[in-house]
Amino acid sequence: MKLYDEATTTPEKTIEPYYEPLPPPYIGLVERQAGATVTVAEAIKAIAAGKPEVVQLGNALGGQLRILVFKDEGTIEVSAPDWSETLHYPMTAFSGKLGPKLREGDLQIPEGIYKVEHLNPNSAFYLSFKLNYPNAYDRARAAEEGRTKPGGDIFVHGKNVSIGCVVVGDDIIENLFYWVWKAGVSNVQVVIAPYDMREGRNSEYEGSIPQPWYIELCDTIEKALTVQ
Repeated sequence: MKLYDEATTTPEKTIEPYYEPLPPPYIGLVERQAGATVTVAEAIKAIAAGKPEVVQLGNALGGQLRILVFKDEGTIEVSAPDWSETLHYPMTAFSGKLGPKLREGDLQIPEGIYKVEHLNPNSAFYLSFKLNYPNAYDRARAAEEGRTKPGGDIFVHGKNVSIGCVVVGDDIIENLFYWVWKAGVSNVQVVIAPYDMREGRNSEYEGSIPQPWYIELCDTIEKALTVQ
């Protein structure tokens, strides 16, 4: 394209390229010195000092916390009985594909209904909490199919790298970490769904998964998603 008129040599108006500025990297509130560890209490104190709005929501939990993970949409929803609204956050990384986790190393994010086992303030991915995958249902299906290594060590964590975990970034993991602590790990339910079944079921997709029990699993997930 010419930037001037040859007859007059008058420069045409140029259009400067526009770039959406990248947000500055989030600086986590929980500081760890090289080679040092922090306690859960220290992590909670740091988050509380920097995020009064998270503390306020924590104080209004009503004793229960629900985290819904939608793999296809790449989003999570967080709700509590006494909150006036549901919070929505994006996942910051994804691995594998839609469908259940079957074996160690398959990079799949599990699908099902899980509990939280413990909080980890010294995660390689900033902060995390561990899910009870494989749960009883996962173990039973693995035993039926002779799968002896269904995998494990599935966490919800920060940063932006996944090898089978639910990843939400450093800012949001601080919020979740605090709320899980406030509710108590035994009072947290994490539902991981292949897609948001509240919008209707995708029978074509579900039928494409070869495991004969998969539609039954999706039935269970749908019921968990629709519980108020």
